[in-house]
Amino acid sequence: MRIILLAGLASILLAACGVSPKRWEPPQSVYRAESLAAQGRREEAAALYWDSAEAAPPEAAFDLRLRAVETLLTPQTRAQARSYLERIGRAGLPPDQQVRLRLAEARLALLEGRPQRALALLPESPPPDLDPALSARLLDLRAEILAALGRTEQAIALRIRLAREAPTAGLREADEDALWDLLRTLPPERLDACRRQLQDPVLAGWCALAWIPTQSGDEASLAAAIETWRNRHPGHPAARRFPQRILSDWRALRVQPRQVAVLLPLTGRLAGAGNAIAEGLLAAYYGRPGEEALRFYDTASDPARAVTAYARATAEGADAVIGPLSKAAVRRLAAEVTITVPTLTLNYLPDAEAATPDNLYQFGLLPEDEAREIARRMWREGRRRAVAFVAEGGWGQRMLRALKAGLTEYDGVLLDARALTGGQTDFSGVIQQALLLDESRARYNRLRAVLRREIRFEPRRRGDVEVIALAAPPVQARLLHPQLRFYFSGDLPVYATSRVYTGRPNPFADADLNGVEFCDAPLVLGSTEQARRVRAALEQAVPEAVQRLPRLAALGYDAWILLPQVRVLESRSASALAGVTGRLSMGSGRRVIRELDWARFEEGRAVPLSSLDARTSPAPSGAEAVPDTRLTPAAPGAPLQPSPEPEPMPTDTSPTAGSRPAR
Repeated sequence: MRIILLAGLASILLAACGVSPKRWEPPQSVYRAESLAAQGRREEAAALYWDSAEAAPPEAAFDLRLRAVETLLTPQTRAQARSYLERIGRAGLPPDQQVRLRLAEARLALLEGRPQRALALLPESPPPDLDPALSARLLDLRAEILAALGRTEQAIALRIRLAREAPTAGLREADEDALWDLLRTLPPERLDACRRQLQDPVLAGWCALAWIPTQSGDEASLAAAIETWRNRHPGHPAARRFPQRILSDWRALRVQPRQVAVLLPLTGRLAGAGNAIAEGLLAAYYGRPGEEALRFYDTASDPARAVTAYARATAEGADAVIGPLSKAAVRRLAAEVTITVPTLTLNYLPDAEAATPDNLYQFGLLPEDEAREIARRMWREGRRRAVAFVAEGGWGQRMLRALKAGLTEYDGVLLDARALTGGQTDFSGVIQQALLLDESRARYNRLRAVLRREIRFEPRRRGDVEVIALAAPPVQARLLHPQLRFYFSGDLPVYATSRVYTGRPNPFADADLNGVEFCDAPLVLGSTEQARRVRAALEQAVPEAVQRLPRLAALGYDAWILLPQVRVLESRSASALAGVTGRLSMGSGRRVIRELDWARFEEGRAVPLSSLDARTSPAPSGAEAVPDTRLTPAAPGAPLQPSPEPEPMPTDTSPTAGSRPAR
């Protein structure tokens, strides 16, 4: 909120009312009220203003009473402000006083959580002859209200106007700061679209600068991107303060440890997962050499040992920790240990709503992320209604719950859901039930009985379904998909989780999945330049780990890149870091959220949708040259369970044990 300092209250009151100083002199109580307000003693100040109005001329009395209301316009004293405001007379007010009264009413409505009412109280633009200071206050409050209503683009445009027209450097900087805060609430894709538009180059420059921190992963790339921005936007008003602010904020928030402890199960039944994560982490560590010392602590498969290892690591000088891996170990760590250093776990606390200890950040390959990704994809494409087929068992039920929650969040609905029994090959029954083909056939039988003769009949599936959602392993998916086509569903898009794909090309077997689209980690799909580069480096160093557990190797890689950035992401809810497990942002409870990439099976091969789009769409022009520093999501939010597929799927049980590949 713009703060207007009223130095010399007496002269302002007299000038506003047209009263000669010889006719009325404000009493000492007015100056005392001003002093109390400056000390934060608002209720006492308001009472003095109000009482002082009793002996003042009518014009000055209104100003003093309104000053009492304005003094109380805070969240803590809004009830008292409402009480005073209802007692102010409104008849015969000159235009400036009418505007001040409307400003107070609108500010109070905003404090009361009624932004629509607040907006209705203000004119869209100031009256032509209004005092410039009041005009600025009106537009300033309007920008606040628009932001509260979620009309962020309008609020940003208004802030740019206010900054451009500000009469003093202080007011200009206040508006620029408010503008910058608004820009930081926009998701990266909206900033990206804004920076590419050509109608308003000043707005494009602001958006381009705000977009840079959402993409850059280290100080070198951040500085290079800012320098590119300077060259593209010479003389831009943001160049005065904000490039340096981005760098200083980044340095202040960045975790810069001297010694990092990694708590992983390197022996025992979780050793396969632990070693794959370790190899990915080491690839990132050696790929971006720094001064950090790195030390591994073997937690085996014992949650108690993870707690002991944490205490030992911090006692031995670790000032940052990555791990532990299992959900049980993360739960015990959060419950039994005071987290004294930034700690990035590789799994999540079971209760997403539970309070998270300070310094604890949660990261992993949570299977539920993929179900929510399907809901998000549907929302983006304007699809709202889905029918789901999920693998039978606990994992399938987890995915189903997550899909329902995601659809609710994105205004969608799950029309029906059916479980796919393990070992079953004929899914005609569940398909006909989910698509209401059995009801169509029943109607036909009833009609035939009434007519007592054979009639031409073609079953019709339900017409309200827009998407088939699939959460099943490859064997089941390869059987289900051709049967869906047989039962009149070939026109419906099928969106699947990553479990549909083994992670390795198998054109002969996956030909039955042609047309199915699924979300997965960029490292698995090769959907970004960095993902392809990291995959090539991992395949050269530790081919076995990448072939067997690519998502877990990606988890380790991203954990190392993410650790320095956790506080940055926490402070900027709109920021995201592009990794090899997905696009990473920080949600509530310091839980890292993954947004995955998409691919489609074509001729039995998983082809990233970004590659397919590139075939038909021209490359966008006018983009900022920002170095590719994206990462990718990889490991499950829970330990893995062995399966006949090359990579186990995230569940709440353990992965196959394995040995750590030699480097």
